[in-house]
Amino acid sequence: MGFVVYRSLNLKTLYQVLVDSAVSSAVVLLIVALAGLYSWAGATLGVMEKIAALILNLTQNQWAVLVLINLLILFAGMLLDAISIYYVFLPILMPIVAHFHWDPLWFGVVMTLNLAIGQFTPPVAVNLYVTTNLAGIPLERAAVASLPFILAMTASLVLVILFPALSLYLPRLWGLYGG
Repeated sequence: MGFVVYRSLNLKTLYQVLVDSAVSSAVVLLIVALAGLYSWAGATLGVMEKIAALILNLTQNQWAVLVLINLLILFAGMLLDAISIYYVFLPILMPIVAHFHWDPLWFGVVMTLNLAIGQFTPPVAVNLYVTTNLAGIPLERAAVASLPFILAMTASLVLVILFPALSLYLPRLWGLYGG
């Protein structure tokens, strides 16, 4: 399209686009690889279980633990990309999910919604930076415009936490999930 229809792309521009894409991909893949290594090392050394036990020793109230986990994930989502957060936190959080008999699919939805909020929330706000870059608008304008969406995502997160069936209805209806 860029070569034929719009005539905005030439070989030099294409080369630069490919170089930029390779560098960006390499940075992301390096972060993911290191997060995976960290997760593997923590699981192998038993560190993840000890951290999970530490969290469970704080309180046995599942609502307090869930609020603590959500705050931790939100804070992490403000600073890191979602894939790295999954690699780092899931080995710690899955024993807690099992301890409280939370549905793993429901917890995955809660974690994903929470990370989506964090990815649009400063200081890092990865998705907000992508949005401003694509739209060609200042960060401040995009941040203000994203507030209603952040509030809607937060309301959705609260609803899914309070009513787990909201996140489990369709997979069960389609026979994709029996949990």
